[in-house]
Amino acid sequence: NYFKDIKGKKLRNVSIIVIPWHNNRQKSYETILNIRNKIINGGAFGKMADIFSSDINSHNNGKIGWVVKKELVKKMDLIVWSIPIKQVSLPIELNQSYILIKVNGEKIQTIQDIGILKKQYLEKLKYKISERKFESERNKLKVEYK
Repeated sequence: NYFKDIKGKKLRNVSIIVIPWHNNRQKSYETILNIRNKIINGGAFGKMADIFSSDINSHNNGKIGWVVKKELVKKMDLIVWSIPIKQVSLPIELNQSYILIKVNGEKIQTIQDIGILKKQYLEKLKYKISERKFESERNKLKVEYK
């Protein structure tokens, strides 16, 4: 049981910005570096996510929410658990996109938070299912999107 297993474990609150490559990988990399520089120089991560990110969570300041170790894909998980809280990662390359990760906070899971985590988990599950359905339908139609 996912919720039973996380009780007493450390969690990190994570936000991301996703910039897809589209047709120009170098331009996308330059874009994400410029975004990172703006954030490091005082720009708000959430505002940058809202403006630039293609991730489904961009409208929510890029917030993924609370995660436990090994909940995210390995490449992201390693970054989430290695950077200091409030720091923004260097861009990582994943799924034909560049991603910036920010760890907003850290806590130990308590029983009172289980309901919130359950809701977040179900939202992530719905997103994964809808993403798979979208990709399946897109592949059937052989439609490219940019």
